[in-house]
Amino acid sequence: SPGILRNGFLSGERFDYPNMIAFFCNDGYELIGKDTTRACQENGLWSGIMPLCQRKP
Repeated sequence: SPGILRNGFLSGERFDYPNMIAFFCNDGYELIGKDTTRACQENGLWSGIMPLCQRKP
């Protein structure tokens, strides 16, 4: 699993190689982090770093 995004959600149906997922935040939150997508690699690990959803000021 690519992880759980608090105050947000994932777009993607499969969590195995070579699939990709995209991250989105709920209303009132903004995505923090440079990796807005992650790919499942051949070794089963996910690329990049899990982003965060932070409440908008």
